[in-house]
This record gives sequence, C-alpha cells and structure tokens, in this order.
Amino acid sequence: MKKTVIILAIIFASISVQAECYWSNFHIKCMIETTDGKITNGCLIVSLCNFDNLDIDEVLLWSDNMEDLKKIINQKQQWWKEVFKDTLRYYSDRIIYEYGDSIADYFNRKNILSENIKTITIQELWSAASHRWISSELQLSDTTWIKKEPIKKVEFWSESWSLICSYQIFIHEKSEKIDKIIRQLEIKMKEIEDINKRQKEEENEENEMEFYNDKNDISNEMLEIIKQLKGEKVVVISECTD
Repeated sequence: MKKTVIILAIIFASISVQAECYWSNFHIKCMIETTDGKITNGCLIVSLCNFDNLDIDEVLLWSDNMEDLKKIINQKQQWWKEVFKDTLRYYSDRIIYEYGDSIADYFNRKNILSENIKTITIQELWSAASHRWISSELQLSDTTWIKKEPIKKVEFWSESWSLICSYQIFIHEKSEKIDKIIRQLEIKMKEIEDINKRQKEEENEENEMEFYNDKNDISNEMLEIIKQLKGEKVVVISECTD
C-alpha cells in the first residue's frame, strides 16, 4: 500500500510539472552558424515543455542556475532538432523593458531549416512566465523613450469566464488621450466590481450565467479600450491566469 501511494505521488508530481511547464518559457540569446558558414545572432522563445526530450535533470531545468543549464544545453549535440524539429524560428531583434521586471518584446521573426544549422551557441538564458507579456504594439524605434523612467504607472484588472487578467500601464509621456482612456478603464473596472458585489449578495445560481456573461463583455470592452493606446508613449504589460 505504501509503495502504491509513493508511485501515485510521483505520477501526480510529474503531471503537475508537465502542466506547469506550459506557463514558463526559456528566453535565449544565441549565435547561429549555418552549414554554409554564415553566422547570425538571434533570440529564441522556447516553452520548458520542449526540453523534455533532451534528458536534462528536472531539478536543474526548474532551478535558477542558468549558467549550468546553459552549459549543459550547449553540450547537447544538435539539441535544436529535438526542440524545433524541422524549422528553427527565431527573432533578429528585441527590446528589454526594465520597468516591468525586465520583460522582453521581440521583432522580425525569421525561419531556418534545422538541417541547415551547424551549431547554435547559447549566450544568454533566462526563464520567464509565458502568461505575462508586453501587449503594446511597440516598434524598434521606441527604444529611446522606453529606456527613460515612466512618469506614472496605473493598474487595472478584468474578469471573464475562464481568466482573470491584470494590466500594468506605464506612462512615459502625458496626453489628453491617455487620461481619457484611463478614465474609461476605471469606469469599466468599477462595473466589474459592482457585478461581483451583486453576485456575492444574491448568491442566486439562476443569475450566474448572466453575471459571467456581463463580466466577459466588459473585459472584451476593456481590451478594445486598451488598444486605443496605440501610438502613445506607454508600455502595457498584461498578465492572465485561470
């Protein structure tokens, strides 16, 4: 009986780790050398789940020891074929936003057939949550102003059927348009809070569907409002969990 319990515990722990890996990505800066001798610098975003076939100790895979992990992956012969199969997808450029706990945004996606790659040398490796990302439509030309400290940060959240999402808006330059959008978001968030209050007070299962549908509609409206920030000097960091 004790042996069965231990086996079940191992199975459930394994399932839990496999499920959790979908919420984490490796961010890799590397040097790619092709079989024709061409060398390219690129950036990769790889789910932790993709490293299952590389025979790497799970303890190391989930640790913060990125230097040792980088060394081990670099030693694996043609590891990219296990991770990417036929085609390596990478980005040639990136911006790292330092005021949102160093979160990266990537640009100019490109492809290389795995069979045409001679070596990939990992130069930088770090892990980050996949459910947290820069949702602003930034351009590489924005690099100058996003390096300056924001003058203000505001936060909002929304709730839908399956997700609770938060939005951090880092404002780098004031404008009347931004102020108007912030006021609209405040109103929408208050609407969700009011629905939650009524939902708690009434505790009526017959109205549950209506409550959730209303919150879902408001959440979608908030997303459309946030999109109106395009072209303003703001950085929006979104995070959604179930």
